[in-house]
Amino acid sequence: MSHANDPIYLIDEIELRPDATDEFLAAFRARYLPGARDRGMELVHTWITPPESPPDAGATVLFVWALAGVPGFWRMRSQNAAPEIAEWWRACEDYCVRRTRRFAVTPEARAGFSAAGKVHA
Repeated sequence: MSHANDPIYLIDEIELRPDATDEFLAAFRARYLPGARDRGMELVHTWITPPESPPDAGATVLFVWALAGVPGFWRMRSQNAAPEIAEWWRACEDYCVRRTRRFAVTPEARAGFSAAGKVHA
């Protein structure tokens, strides 16, 4: 049986400008990752696609984070207005063409989140 404490996965997809991958990842590790951990975000995967790109094409970085269920989601969201987070995303404009953020759960956990939404609505 699943419930609202099952992980919520956050997927950041960041399409980078040509030749920005290494500099972006270094900035991410130094400026964003420590605070994300403090907000309860566990970095599960970092993927780069395509594995090799031509010099005139940018890569896309996918960060997959795990949040500790509904409480973890709200912990992360309650701290998103911090000035350093807004500054980080403004600075990302130097590296990226576009970015998206999605939230996901496993198929088995989905029913529990639906029920939690009805209880907490």
